[in-house]
Amino acid sequence: MRGPRGRAGLHEVLLLVAAAGVLCPTSVAEVCFEWVKLTPAGLRVSFHVTPRSRR
Repeated sequence: MRGPRGRAGLHEVLLLVAAAGVLCPTSVAEVCFEWVKLTPAGLRVSFHVTPRSRR
């Protein structure tokens, strides 16, 4: 993708990063948000989900 300033333009210019490893348990799974990045193109989120064991 070509933008006005090179291949990616301003789409990937990093504006803000937050990293914490925030754990959000729900009734069916645990969601862990590893980091969030804000760019002019929007938010990018890294997370993983672990299903809760059924007992």
